[in-house]
Amino acid sequence: CPDCDGNGVWAFEDLLCCAHRILQLPIVPRDSVDADHVQATLTQVMRDPEGGLLVRLRLTGADALGAAMLRLRYPGERWRASLPVLADGPTGPASDGWLPLVDPEQPGVVQLGGLRLSETASSNLAFDVRFTPLAPLAGDEVVVEGADLASGDGTVFTLASLPKLSLAGPAPGPTPVRIELGPARPNPFTRNTAFTLSLPTEADIELSVHDLAGRLVATLLSGPLPAGRREVVWDAGRARDGVYFARLVVNGRVFTQRMALLRDRR
Repeated sequence: CPDCDGNGVWAFEDLLCCAHRILQLPIVPRDSVDADHVQATLTQVMRDPEGGLLVRLRLTGADALGAAMLRLRYPGERWRASLPVLADGPTGPASDGWLPLVDPEQPGVVQLGGLRLSETASSNLAFDVRFTPLAPLAGDEVVVEGADLASGDGTVFTLASLPKLSLAGPAPGPTPVRIELGPARPNPFTRNTAFTLSLPTEADIELSVHDLAGRLVATLLSGPLPAGRREVVWDAGRARDGVYFARLVVNGRVFTQRMALLRDRR
């Protein structure tokens, strides 16, 4: 579809239009080649005070691909899927060299797609989707029901192992006795690192990342959070090598953790 919108001019909007059409295509037959070099994972990034979940689907090993299409299935009568509002963009953390696309309009289904835009692209292709409960049940889950991946030469792959995630979230543990920002794990790291955030009571918080000069690099969380312990991930895809500080502000109190970003230069 070289002129997808029919206005007689080929532009970036036509690329988006064609990509959204591709998202609606059926999953390809199972006789495609298994992509052993690519893995898909579903993780819960955070839970908001209203019970909604921010879920991240990540493809690792995506630098060998030219395009990807995935389909998530969830109980649409009991949950609503939507795009979150994040500092890294409307579809989640930055995936350098990729154009991520998310279509959650059909109840019970989320269509995901990624188009490679440059010769050099990140090995991580990530999508973030927010799930808001309407009438949730304990056994509700989100499942990747199909994933089709294409290399630059047109070879089509499928994933033999497709992940799923419970929408109930992890079982609650004991309430923390104090505010705490755990050390980054791993540290040093090459792409992603995670912090454990503990709150004894509900509070307005801000968790951000700053460089050595004190400049804001990323805002990971901002606003009210319920009591409990949760893990927060920083995807440093656009950051340069160097030393950074995670900074947590809770009721005027400041907590920091030092970390080092060291790319694998092999």
